[in-house]
Amino acid sequence: LHYPDIQFIANLGDLIDGQNAGGYGAGLNFSEPQSAVALERVVSQFRRSLCPTVHHAIGNHELYNFDREQLHSHLFKDKTPPLSEA
Repeated sequence: LHYPDIQFIANLGDLIDGQNAGGYGAGLNFSEPQSAVALERVVSQFRRSLCPTVHHAIGNHELYNFDREQLHSHLFKDKTPPLSEA
């Protein structure tokens, strides 16, 4: 997944569905929320790409699963840029 000409990845948000948090949705009979597992599956693909820069927009579905601080720690596991309110 390494494409040397790619300058950045733009994550436009809504990477995971709000149903991962549990509590609603047909067929989601998890014993515990799947939010962290679902997000890690997607974010790990960004890391595999070897792209030097990933820009993240936060979608409402992420906020159904995490507060901003939790989401920040998941998105930037390897890097810790400052959390800013835009």
